[in-house]
Amino acid sequence: MSRYEIHKEEWRPDGMDCQHPLCERFHTRGCPEPRLRTEWVIIDTLTGDRAAIAGGQTYSTKREAKAALAKHLA
Repeated sequence: MSRYEIHKEEWRPDGMDCQHPLCERFHTRGCPEPRLRTEWVIIDTLTGDRAAIAGGQTYSTKREAKAALAKHLA
């Protein structure tokens, strides 16, 4: 069994962290972007927490997470 695993995390933003310029002015009924977001994280199986690889950052694709883990293990 490997010490690290790559996990998929899905979450839906609350609309408060919108990156659109002037969002609060033009999106009066809430931001149209709060769709399901997917991030990939590397988990340390010994602790169950995010691994201390690159500061525990998240990755937008599984490929990026695998590359970061491979670099860390090399």
